[in-house]
Amino acid sequence: MHHDHAASGLHPEYRQALVPLAESYHAAVALNRKAWDFALQLASLYELGVSDSQLRCLICQGLAEHRFETGSGDQDERTFSPPRYLRFSADSCFVLTEAGCLEATRLSRPGGGLAVASHTRTAPFYDAAKRILYFAGETVKHFRVPATNQELILMAFEEEDWPPHISDPLPGRAGTPAKRRLNDAIKNLNANQHCHSVRFRGDGRGLGVLWESLR
Repeated sequence: MHHDHAASGLHPEYRQALVPLAESYHAAVALNRKAWDFALQLASLYELGVSDSQLRCLICQGLAEHRFETGSGDQDERTFSPPRYLRFSADSCFVLTEAGCLEATRLSRPGGGLAVASHTRTAPFYDAAKRILYFAGETVKHFRVPATNQELILMAFEEEDWPPHISDPLPGRAGTPAKRRLNDAIKNLNANQHCHSVRFRGDGRGLGVLWESLR
């Protein structure tokens, strides 16, 4: 496959597909893990508005890499197999290549046109007493009725001083798969926000949560 590394000509629509992949990469680096430990699943990228065409463009430019996840959920480590051509499936996962990391860094500089989250940004604040999530001086979400799983996630982030990633803090519950319970809580955290300045997402394995600034 021919890889064209002249990514400076990448259309802005395709540049934005670098954002979630770059944030996943930085989360892996922050935790001293391999990039593939934080590979994003195709379904997760779809939820973030990334299209097949955007992903194929990044792959053909040599900015992203695609593999099929082969392991089961009870394995300690994620395992992958190489893909055939540019065909995707429900098992497709993606990471940035070294060239993609460099391009995301270049484009995230002032004037570069890419809003990649910075780890030096101001963190949110969750006031558990008032049950309000704040960010950048604004109310993001106010829980007027109990939302136990959402609030447990926010309290875990607050306790750990808002790192890029936390492990699943939700207790087990009979009859509900842990991954589904976590994904539902993340979906609900992103819903009904007063101002959409913070977004939460899964780590691609159903084992943790990441947050990102939308500012």
